[in-house]
Amino acid sequence: MSDSITLHAQHRQTTGKAVARLRRAGLTPIVVYGPKAEPVTLQADTHALQAVLAKAGTTGLIQIQVDGEPSPRPALTRERQLHPTALTPLHVDFLQVDATHTIRTKVPVRVTGTPPSAVRLNEAMLRVLIEGVVVRSKPADLPTQLEVDCSGIETMGQVIRVRDLVRAKGVTILTPGDRPVARLTPIRRGATVAVETVEE
Repeated sequence: MSDSITLHAQHRQTTGKAVARLRRAGLTPIVVYGPKAEPVTLQADTHALQAVLAKAGTTGLIQIQVDGEPSPRPALTRERQLHPTALTPLHVDFLQVDATHTIRTKVPVRVTGTPPSAVRLNEAMLRVLIEGVVVRSKPADLPTQLEVDCSGIETMGQVIRVRDLVRAKGVTILTPGDRPVARLTPIRRGATVAVETVEE
């Protein structure tokens, strides 16, 4: 379950080229939109925003507390534009959600556990075939990631599938259970061991 995270924001009048001055002042323009809410243009402290984005990832529920509004806006990060070198946020879009209704979104997958012996001996690589799975849950129940243990993989060509993922309470995985998540693949002797990620 995702922890609730608070981001303080203010209404923004600055648009267009004037936004550059906003960024120089340590503020980042953000937009909050939703199926039942008109888009609202806001600004937030850049350092505070960075900390929130790092903690929330793509599925952490964020309570956006706008100055002058009586209650926070529950939202999920939807799109972020980053500076190409400094990697600081230049603009972020948030999707406002209804905490009482389920939503459909993609959750990252993480392979955990002790690497297979063939990987440790530089004879194989554990090839990650999928970056995330589609799930349905209430916003507060969304996990930051779903895990699968690779410790039991020893046979070359053996596959971990979506059905092997550790289930999270209140979360329904919509991606088909037979979809491959990772595969133990042989490599040429002397090659550098790597974990390769692809999306099939």
